[in-house]
Amino acid sequence: MNLSKIYSVLGHERRRKIVEIVGLRKKVRASELRKTMRVSPGTLYYDLDVLKKLGILRQCSDGALELTEEGQIAYRFILKEKEILETLMTSTIRLPEKLIKLGTKLSRALIPINLFSFLANHVAVFLPLTALTYIASLVLAVYNNLYLKLFNHYVGSYSVGYTVLTYIVTLGVIASIITITSRLVDVKLRTGKNLAAILTVTLATLLPISLQPIVYTAVKLATSQPLATIVLAMLQPITQILTLLFLTAAIYVITNIKLDRCFIIAALLYIVNTLINAPTIPLPTS
Repeated sequence: MNLSKIYSVLGHERRRKIVEIVGLRKKVRASELRKTMRVSPGTLYYDLDVLKKLGILRQCSDGALELTEEGQIAYRFILKEKEILETLMTSTIRLPEKLIKLGTKLSRALIPINLFSFLANHVAVFLPLTALTYIASLVLAVYNNLYLKLFNHYVGSYSVGYTVLTYIVTLGVIASIITITSRLVDVKLRTGKNLAAILTVTLATLLPISLQPIVYTAVKLATSQPLATIVLAMLQPITQILTLLFLTAAIYVITNIKLDRCFIIAALLYIVNTLINAPTIPLPTS
């Protein structure tokens, strides 16, 4: 068969549709084609004449139209082409869905939603515990001349007031993000219980950050300050990621908005932290 005949059908929307309809129904009258395709009689009969001249269609003795042998080849070619396109489109569409499902499963496994939900529902126990942990971290930071720069601790000769201020700022930033997000989605925060829950999950979010002075102090007492500073620098990327996951869980538990949106909000703060801390390289002090 001349391929130009197939291409002349494939490249013409109406003629391609005619071949598909006739191939599907085996025999079709022109009046049925016109109703199905909703085209004018003149346009339809012109396309039918072209297909007859190409040897794609023929008219039976009863007046119905059917495909010739070459028409059957063209019809199978059209079906095969549609099958290939549908396969490609399906693969293209399903791949992101699979990735999304995989990402959802991973996020559920990595983001401690159940833990933070438990903390928010038991504020009487965990609010004092998380607060004491944060205060202990502050005391150790003051003792070791550390100051907090959002998510990261650094060694520096600053006053006690400055170190306390850095802790208050970090606590305020986390609490503000959770509170503002809550208000944007109309979560009522008038009851003391809700405010206590926000403070609890905020302090819980800061637990990875609070670990930095604790680990620094332990390494410093066991070895030396230069090694403790190196360990602190190595610990920071891990605690940053944990803080990102914890903040995502905290926002989700308080606001109950979609998890991916919670992650985006937390990731924005993570990016800000990265930009703020990028120029700073912690070095051992003499």
